[in-house]
Amino acid sequence: MNTSNNPTLGDSAYADNPTNSAANNNNNNDSYNANNNSQNAATNEPGMNANSSNGYGKGGYGASTGNTPSGKGPYAENDPNYNNQNNLNSNDRDPNSTGDARNGGNWDSRHSSSSGDLSVMSKEKGVNDNEFGTAPPVNEGGKNYTVCVLCGLIAFGGFVFGWDTGTISGFVNMPNFQSRFGKIHHDTGVPFIPTVRTGLIVAVFNIGCAIGGVTIGRTSDFVGRKKCLTLSMLVYIVGIVVQISSGKHKWYQYMIGRIISGLGVGSVSVVCPMFISETAPTKMRGALVSMYQLMITLGIFLGYCTTYGTYHHYSDTKQWRIPLGLCFLWALFLMGALTVLPESPRYLLQKGRVEEASSSFSKTNQVSTDSPLTRHQIGMMQASIEEERIASASAGVWDMFKMKNMMLYRLVLVCGFG
Repeated sequence: MNTSNNPTLGDSAYADNPTNSAANNNNNNDSYNANNNSQNAATNEPGMNANSSNGYGKGGYGASTGNTPSGKGPYAENDPNYNNQNNLNSNDRDPNSTGDARNGGNWDSRHSSSSGDLSVMSKEKGVNDNEFGTAPPVNEGGKNYTVCVLCGLIAFGGFVFGWDTGTISGFVNMPNFQSRFGKIHHDTGVPFIPTVRTGLIVAVFNIGCAIGGVTIGRTSDFVGRKKCLTLSMLVYIVGIVVQISSGKHKWYQYMIGRIISGLGVGSVSVVCPMFISETAPTKMRGALVSMYQLMITLGIFLGYCTTYGTYHHYSDTKQWRIPLGLCFLWALFLMGALTVLPESPRYLLQKGRVEEASSSFSKTNQVSTDSPLTRHQIGMMQASIEEERIASASAGVWDMFKMKNMMLYRLVLVCGFG
Protein backbone atom coordinates (compact mmCIF):
# COMPACT_ATOMS: atom_id res chain seq x y z
CA MET A 1 0.00 0.00 0.00
CA ASN A 2 1.12 3.60 -0.45
CA THR A 3 2.14 4.96 2.88
CA SER A 4 1.64 8.56 1.68
CA ASN A 5 -2.13 7.96 1.83
CA ASN A 6 -1.88 6.86 5.40
CA PRO A 7 -3.47 9.68 7.44
CA THR A 8 -2.16 8.23 10.67
CA LEU A 9 1.48 8.90 9.92
CA GLY A 10 0.91 12.66 9.97
CA ASP A 11 4.02 14.58 8.98
CA SER A 12 6.44 11.64 9.33
CA ALA A 13 9.16 10.93 6.80
CA TYR A 14 6.98 8.44 4.99
CA ALA A 15 3.97 10.74 4.76
CA ASP A 16 6.05 13.65 3.41
CA ASN A 17 7.91 11.58 0.87
CA PRO A 18 5.92 8.73 -0.63
CA THR A 19 8.77 8.07 -3.04
CA ASN A 20 11.04 7.18 -0.15
CA SER A 21 8.43 4.80 1.19
CA ALA A 22 8.03 3.06 -2.13
CA ALA A 23 11.79 2.84 -2.63
CA ASN A 24 12.18 1.40 0.80
CA ASN A 25 9.67 -1.35 0.05
CA ASN A 26 11.32 -2.11 -3.28
CA ASN A 27 14.79 -2.34 -1.78
CA ASN A 28 13.71 -4.77 0.88
CA ASN A 29 11.73 -6.99 -1.46
CA ASP A 30 9.47 -7.82 1.39
CA SER A 31 5.79 -7.19 1.92
CA TYR A 32 6.23 -7.28 5.67
CA ASN A 33 6.97 -3.54 5.94
CA ALA A 34 3.78 -2.51 4.18
CA ASN A 35 1.68 -4.92 6.20
CA ASN A 36 3.26 -3.67 9.40
CA ASN A 37 2.64 -0.02 8.52
CA SER A 38 -0.97 -0.84 7.81
CA GLN A 39 -1.29 -2.59 11.11
CA ASN A 40 0.31 0.31 12.96
CA ALA A 41 -1.98 2.76 11.22
CA ALA A 42 -4.99 0.81 12.37
CA THR A 43 -3.83 0.92 15.94
CA ASN A 44 -2.81 4.58 15.72
CA GLU A 45 0.80 3.65 16.59
CA PRO A 46 3.96 4.84 14.88
CA GLY A 47 5.39 1.86 13.06
CA MET A 48 9.01 2.66 12.42
CA ASN A 49 11.25 5.63 12.03
CA ALA A 50 13.05 6.79 8.93
CA ASN A 51 16.21 4.89 9.80
CA SER A 52 14.62 1.43 10.00
CA SER A 53 13.94 -0.89 7.10
CA ASN A 54 11.90 -4.04 6.59
CA GLY A 55 10.58 -3.81 10.11
CA TYR A 56 14.09 -3.99 11.51
CA GLY A 57 15.74 -1.17 13.39
CA LYS A 58 19.05 -1.35 15.08
CA GLY A 59 17.38 -3.34 17.74
CA GLY A 60 15.14 -5.55 15.60
CA TYR A 61 11.84 -6.46 17.23
CA GLY A 62 11.07 -5.37 20.71
CA ALA A 63 8.56 -8.10 21.52
CA SER A 64 6.31 -10.34 19.52
CA THR A 65 3.33 -9.40 21.63
CA GLY A 66 3.61 -5.72 20.82
CA ASN A 67 3.49 -4.79 24.48
CA THR A 68 6.62 -2.84 25.29
CA PRO A 69 7.16 -1.07 28.60
CA SER A 70 6.55 2.25 26.96
CA GLY A 71 3.34 1.14 25.28
CA LYS A 72 4.46 2.65 21.96
CA GLY A 73 4.37 -0.40 19.79
CA PRO A 74 6.35 -3.55 19.17
CA TYR A 75 9.68 -1.93 18.31
CA ALA A 76 12.44 -1.70 20.85
CA GLU A 77 13.56 1.67 19.42
CA ASN A 78 10.32 3.27 20.56
CA ASP A 79 11.01 2.32 24.14
CA PRO A 80 12.62 5.33 25.88
CA ASN A 81 14.40 2.92 28.24
CA TYR A 82 16.08 1.17 25.37
CA ASN A 83 19.68 2.03 24.67
CA ASN A 84 20.56 1.86 20.99
CA GLN A 85 24.22 1.52 21.90
CA ASN A 86 23.46 -1.87 23.39
CA ASN A 87 22.87 -3.31 19.92
CA LEU A 88 25.18 -4.28 17.16
CA ASN A 89 24.94 -2.36 13.91
CA SER A 90 22.62 -4.06 11.45
CA ASN A 91 25.50 -4.38 8.99
CA ASP A 92 27.43 -6.42 11.58
CA ARG A 93 24.50 -8.72 12.30
CA ASP A 94 24.84 -12.38 11.47
CA PRO A 95 22.76 -12.97 8.32
CA ASN A 96 21.57 -16.25 9.81
CA SER A 97 20.14 -14.49 12.81
CA THR A 98 16.55 -13.26 12.73
CA GLY A 99 17.42 -10.36 14.98
CA ASP A 100 14.29 -10.74 17.06
CA ALA A 101 13.46 -11.97 20.50
CA ARG A 102 10.19 -13.74 19.99
CA ASN A 103 10.00 -14.90 23.54
CA GLY A 104 9.36 -11.29 24.50
CA GLY A 105 11.53 -8.49 25.83
CA ASN A 106 14.04 -6.24 24.17
CA TRP A 107 16.54 -7.69 21.76
CA ASP A 108 19.72 -8.57 23.60
CA SER A 109 22.92 -9.50 21.90
CA ARG A 110 23.79 -11.81 24.76
CA HIS A 111 21.03 -14.17 23.59
CA SER A 112 21.59 -13.79 19.86
CA SER A 113 23.46 -16.03 17.46
CA SER A 114 25.70 -13.23 16.30
CA SER A 115 29.00 -14.30 14.84
CA GLY A 116 30.75 -11.33 16.39
CA ASP A 117 33.50 -11.90 18.87
CA LEU A 118 32.51 -11.94 22.52
CA SER A 119 34.90 -9.15 23.30
CA VAL A 120 33.35 -6.93 20.60
CA MET A 121 29.86 -7.64 21.86
CA SER A 122 30.80 -6.90 25.44
CA LYS A 123 32.55 -3.70 24.44
CA GLU A 124 29.63 -2.40 22.38
CA LYS A 125 27.13 -3.38 25.02
CA GLY A 126 29.13 -1.78 27.77
CA VAL A 127 28.21 -4.63 30.11
CA ASN A 128 30.65 -6.17 32.56
CA ASP A 129 29.02 -9.38 33.71
CA ASN A 130 32.25 -10.44 35.37
CA GLU A 131 31.26 -8.26 38.29
CA PHE A 132 28.85 -11.05 39.17
CA GLY A 133 31.22 -13.93 38.39
CA THR A 134 28.79 -15.46 35.89
CA ALA A 135 30.17 -14.60 32.46
CA PRO A 136 33.41 -16.01 31.05
CA PRO A 137 36.25 -13.50 31.05
CA VAL A 138 37.24 -11.87 27.78
CA ASN A 139 40.77 -12.15 26.44
CA GLU A 140 42.29 -13.08 29.77
CA GLY A 141 44.03 -16.27 30.81
CA GLY A 142 46.82 -17.41 33.02
CA LYS A 143 50.19 -18.83 32.09
CA ASN A 144 49.47 -22.42 31.23
CA TYR A 145 53.04 -23.62 31.64
CA THR A 146 52.88 -22.86 35.36
CA VAL A 147 49.75 -24.97 35.75
CA CYS A 148 51.34 -27.81 33.76
CA VAL A 149 54.42 -27.84 36.00
CA LEU A 150 52.34 -27.81 39.19
CA CYS A 151 50.05 -30.59 37.96
CA GLY A 152 53.12 -32.57 36.85
CA LEU A 153 54.46 -32.40 40.38
CA ILE A 154 51.16 -33.66 41.76
CA ALA A 155 51.05 -36.44 39.16
CA PHE A 156 54.41 -37.69 40.41
CA GLY A 157 52.40 -39.67 42.95
CA GLY A 158 51.58 -42.00 40.07
CA PHE A 159 55.30 -42.59 39.57
CA VAL A 160 55.49 -44.01 43.12
CA PHE A 161 52.70 -46.44 42.27
CA GLY A 162 54.32 -47.50 39.01
CA TRP A 163 57.74 -47.90 40.60
CA ASP A 164 56.47 -50.52 43.04
CA THR A 165 54.68 -52.39 40.25
CA GLY A 166 57.84 -52.45 38.14
CA THR A 167 60.23 -53.52 40.89
CA ILE A 168 58.32 -56.24 42.73
CA SER A 169 58.17 -58.43 39.62
CA GLY A 170 61.95 -58.30 39.50
CA PHE A 171 62.43 -58.90 43.21
CA VAL A 172 60.65 -62.27 43.29
CA ASN A 173 62.98 -63.56 40.57
CA MET A 174 66.26 -62.40 42.12
CA PRO A 175 68.44 -65.17 43.62
CA ASN A 176 69.23 -63.25 46.80
CA PHE A 177 65.57 -62.37 47.39
CA GLN A 178 64.58 -66.01 46.86
CA SER A 179 67.21 -67.32 49.23
CA ARG A 180 66.27 -64.73 51.88
CA PHE A 181 62.50 -65.14 51.85
CA GLY A 182 61.99 -68.50 50.16
CA LYS A 183 62.65 -72.16 50.70
CA ILE A 184 65.25 -74.63 49.50
CA HIS A 185 64.05 -77.14 46.95
CA HIS A 186 64.50 -80.69 48.29
CA ASP A 187 65.59 -82.22 45.00
CA THR A 188 67.74 -79.51 43.45
CA GLY A 189 68.82 -77.57 46.52
CA VAL A 190 67.98 -74.31 44.73
CA PRO A 191 66.18 -71.62 46.72
CA PHE A 192 62.73 -70.67 45.51
CA ILE A 193 59.65 -68.80 46.72
CA PRO A 194 56.49 -70.94 46.87
CA THR A 195 53.65 -69.83 44.63
CA VAL A 196 51.32 -69.04 47.54
CA ARG A 197 53.98 -66.97 49.25
CA THR A 198 54.75 -65.10 46.03
CA GLY A 199 51.06 -64.37 45.55
CA LEU A 200 50.74 -63.02 49.08
CA ILE A 201 53.80 -60.79 48.81
CA VAL A 202 52.62 -59.33 45.52
CA ALA A 203 48.87 -59.12 46.14
CA VAL A 204 48.80 -57.64 49.64
CA PHE A 205 50.11 -54.39 48.23
CA ASN A 206 46.94 -53.99 46.17
CA ILE A 207 44.84 -54.90 49.19
CA GLY A 208 46.55 -52.13 51.11
CA CYS A 209 45.88 -49.75 48.21
CA ALA A 210 42.16 -50.52 48.32
CA ILE A 211 42.00 -49.94 52.07
CA GLY A 212 44.11 -46.79 51.91
CA GLY A 213 41.97 -45.34 49.13
CA VAL A 214 38.80 -45.43 51.22
CA THR A 215 40.40 -44.51 54.55
CA ILE A 216 43.45 -42.26 54.31
CA GLY A 217 42.25 -40.81 51.01
CA ARG A 218 39.03 -39.75 52.70
CA THR A 219 40.97 -37.52 55.08
CA SER A 220 41.62 -35.11 52.20
CA ASP A 221 38.10 -33.72 52.74
CA PHE A 222 39.00 -32.84 56.33
CA VAL A 223 42.66 -31.82 56.36
CA GLY A 224 43.15 -30.78 52.74
CA ARG A 225 44.78 -32.31 49.67
CA LYS A 226 48.34 -31.30 50.53
CA LYS A 227 48.30 -32.59 54.09
CA CYS A 228 46.65 -35.82 53.01
CA LEU A 229 49.37 -36.47 50.41
CA THR A 230 52.05 -35.70 52.97
CA LEU A 231 50.45 -38.12 55.42
CA SER A 232 50.24 -40.74 52.67
CA MET A 233 53.96 -40.43 51.91
CA LEU A 234 54.83 -40.77 55.59
CA VAL A 235 52.83 -44.00 55.75
CA TYR A 236 54.53 -45.13 52.57
CA ILE A 237 57.99 -44.47 54.05
CA VAL A 238 57.09 -46.50 57.15
CA GLY A 239 56.14 -49.42 54.92
CA ILE A 240 59.42 -49.17 53.00
CA VAL A 241 61.40 -49.18 56.25
CA VAL A 242 59.61 -52.34 57.37
CA GLN A 243 60.37 -54.04 54.06
CA ILE A 244 64.00 -53.07 53.73
CA SER A 245 64.77 -54.15 57.31
CA SER A 246 63.26 -57.60 56.94
CA GLY A 247 65.54 -60.33 58.28
CA LYS A 248 66.36 -63.67 56.74
CA HIS A 249 63.33 -65.94 56.28
CA LYS A 250 61.04 -63.23 57.70
CA TRP A 251 58.95 -63.01 54.59
CA TYR A 252 55.88 -62.14 56.66
CA GLN A 253 57.61 -58.93 57.78
CA TYR A 254 58.20 -58.04 54.18
CA MET A 255 54.55 -58.76 53.45
CA ILE A 256 53.39 -56.54 56.31
CA GLY A 257 55.62 -53.75 55.03
CA ARG A 258 53.98 -54.02 51.61
CA ILE A 259 50.54 -53.73 53.18
CA ILE A 260 51.58 -50.54 54.98
CA SER A 261 53.17 -49.00 51.87
CA GLY A 262 50.06 -49.98 49.93
CA LEU A 263 47.95 -47.90 52.30
CA GLY A 264 49.96 -44.82 51.37
CA VAL A 265 49.99 -45.50 47.64
CA GLY A 266 46.25 -46.21 47.60
CA SER A 267 45.41 -42.85 49.13
CA VAL A 268 47.77 -41.16 46.68
CA SER A 269 45.88 -42.84 43.84
CA VAL A 270 42.69 -41.16 45.05
CA VAL A 271 43.97 -37.72 46.02
CA CYS A 272 46.41 -36.97 43.17
CA PRO A 273 43.91 -37.17 40.26
CA MET A 274 41.37 -35.26 42.33
CA PHE A 275 43.95 -32.59 43.21
CA ILE A 276 44.93 -32.21 39.55
CA SER A 277 41.32 -31.92 38.37
CA GLU A 278 40.65 -29.20 40.95
CA THR A 279 43.77 -27.27 39.95
CA ALA A 280 43.87 -27.60 36.16
CA PRO A 281 42.00 -25.17 33.87
CA THR A 282 38.88 -26.53 32.23
CA LYS A 283 40.33 -26.59 28.71
CA MET A 284 43.37 -28.60 29.86
CA ARG A 285 41.87 -30.71 32.60
CA GLY A 286 41.62 -33.98 30.70
CA ALA A 287 45.18 -33.82 29.43
CA LEU A 288 46.65 -32.88 32.79
CA VAL A 289 44.75 -35.58 34.70
CA SER A 290 46.08 -38.14 32.21
CA MET A 291 49.58 -37.17 33.32
CA TYR A 292 48.98 -39.32 36.39
CA GLN A 293 48.60 -42.41 34.21
CA LEU A 294 51.65 -41.34 32.24
CA MET A 295 53.67 -41.19 35.47
CA ILE A 296 52.50 -44.68 36.42
CA THR A 297 53.76 -46.01 33.12
CA LEU A 298 57.05 -44.16 33.51
CA GLY A 299 57.47 -45.60 37.01
CA ILE A 300 56.87 -49.14 35.75
CA PHE A 301 59.40 -48.70 32.94
CA LEU A 302 62.14 -47.25 35.15
CA GLY A 303 61.44 -49.88 37.81
CA TYR A 304 62.05 -52.63 35.26
CA CYS A 305 65.23 -50.95 34.09
CA THR A 306 66.57 -50.56 37.64
CA THR A 307 65.94 -54.15 38.69
CA TYR A 308 67.51 -55.34 35.44
CA GLY A 309 70.64 -53.39 36.24
CA THR A 310 70.94 -54.50 39.86
CA TYR A 311 70.21 -58.11 38.92
CA HIS A 312 73.23 -58.21 36.64
CA HIS A 313 75.64 -56.12 38.74
CA TYR A 314 75.04 -57.37 42.30
CA SER A 315 74.65 -60.76 43.94
CA ASP A 316 73.88 -59.75 47.53
CA THR A 317 70.97 -57.87 49.07
CA LYS A 318 71.83 -54.84 46.95
CA GLN A 319 69.92 -56.55 44.18
CA TRP A 320 66.61 -55.61 45.75
CA ARG A 321 67.52 -53.12 48.44
CA ILE A 322 68.83 -50.47 46.03
CA PRO A 323 65.55 -50.27 44.03
CA LEU A 324 63.62 -50.41 47.29
CA GLY A 325 65.77 -47.71 48.86
CA LEU A 326 65.08 -45.37 45.93
CA CYS A 327 61.48 -45.26 47.12
CA PHE A 328 62.66 -42.92 49.87
CA LEU A 329 63.89 -40.51 47.22
CA TRP A 330 60.57 -40.51 45.35
CA ALA A 331 58.58 -39.98 48.56
CA LEU A 332 60.81 -37.12 49.71
CA PHE A 333 60.63 -35.51 46.28
CA LEU A 334 56.83 -35.52 46.32
CA MET A 335 56.73 -34.17 49.88
CA GLY A 336 59.12 -31.39 48.88
CA ALA A 337 56.99 -30.53 45.86
CA LEU A 338 53.93 -30.20 48.09
CA THR A 339 55.62 -27.39 50.01
CA VAL A 340 55.54 -25.13 46.93
CA LEU A 341 52.11 -26.17 45.68
CA PRO A 342 49.08 -24.07 46.64
CA GLU A 343 46.15 -25.82 48.25
CA SER A 344 43.20 -26.83 46.12
CA PRO A 345 40.87 -23.82 45.71
CA ARG A 346 37.85 -26.09 45.66
CA TYR A 347 38.73 -27.57 49.04
CA LEU A 348 39.23 -24.07 50.47
CA LEU A 349 35.81 -23.03 49.16
CA GLN A 350 34.24 -26.09 50.74
CA LYS A 351 35.63 -24.87 54.05
CA GLY A 352 34.36 -21.33 53.44
CA ARG A 353 37.84 -19.82 53.01
CA VAL A 354 37.04 -17.73 49.95
CA GLU A 355 39.99 -15.34 50.15
CA GLU A 356 42.48 -18.19 50.44
CA ALA A 357 40.79 -19.93 47.51
CA SER A 358 41.15 -16.81 45.36
CA SER A 359 44.80 -16.52 46.36
CA SER A 360 45.44 -20.18 45.53
CA PHE A 361 43.76 -19.88 42.13
CA SER A 362 45.67 -16.71 41.29
CA LYS A 363 49.02 -18.32 42.15
CA THR A 364 48.29 -21.37 40.06
CA ASN A 365 47.13 -19.43 37.00
CA GLN A 366 49.48 -16.45 37.42
CA VAL A 367 46.70 -13.86 37.57
CA SER A 368 45.66 -11.33 40.19
CA THR A 369 43.15 -12.20 42.88
CA ASP A 370 40.67 -9.58 41.62
CA SER A 371 40.96 -10.45 37.92
CA PRO A 372 37.82 -11.38 35.96
CA LEU A 373 39.20 -14.88 35.45
CA THR A 374 39.60 -15.43 39.19
CA ARG A 375 36.17 -14.03 40.03
CA HIS A 376 34.50 -16.09 37.36
CA GLN A 377 36.14 -19.41 38.28
CA ILE A 378 35.64 -18.92 42.00
CA GLY A 379 31.97 -18.11 41.39
CA MET A 380 31.55 -21.21 39.24
CA MET A 381 33.16 -23.44 41.87
CA GLN A 382 30.97 -21.97 44.60
CA ALA A 383 27.85 -22.68 42.56
CA SER A 384 29.01 -26.24 41.87
CA ILE A 385 29.76 -26.88 45.55
CA GLU A 386 26.31 -25.62 46.54
CA GLU A 387 24.67 -27.91 43.98
CA GLU A 388 26.59 -30.87 45.36
CA ARG A 389 25.52 -30.05 48.90
CA ILE A 390 21.88 -29.89 47.90
CA ALA A 391 22.12 -33.14 45.95
CA SER A 392 24.02 -35.02 48.67
CA ALA A 393 21.61 -33.93 51.40
CA SER A 394 19.06 -36.50 50.28
CA ALA A 395 21.49 -39.10 48.89
CA GLY A 396 22.84 -42.21 50.58
CA VAL A 397 25.24 -45.05 49.90
CA TRP A 398 22.47 -47.30 48.62
CA ASP A 399 21.61 -44.78 45.92
CA MET A 400 24.61 -46.09 43.98
CA PHE A 401 22.77 -49.37 43.45
CA LYS A 402 19.56 -47.79 42.19
CA MET A 403 18.60 -47.16 38.59
CA LYS A 404 17.56 -43.59 39.42
CA ASN A 405 19.66 -41.18 37.36
CA MET A 406 21.41 -44.28 35.95
CA MET A 407 23.60 -44.53 39.05
CA LEU A 408 23.81 -48.33 38.88
CA TYR A 409 24.77 -48.13 35.21
CA ARG A 410 27.54 -45.66 36.01
CA LEU A 411 28.80 -47.81 38.87
CA VAL A 412 29.02 -50.88 36.63
CA LEU A 413 30.70 -48.81 33.92
CA VAL A 414 33.35 -47.50 36.32
CA CYS A 415 34.02 -50.95 37.77
CA GLY A 416 34.26 -52.45 34.29
CA PHE A 417 36.68 -49.94 32.82
CA GLY A 418 38.36 -48.69 35.99
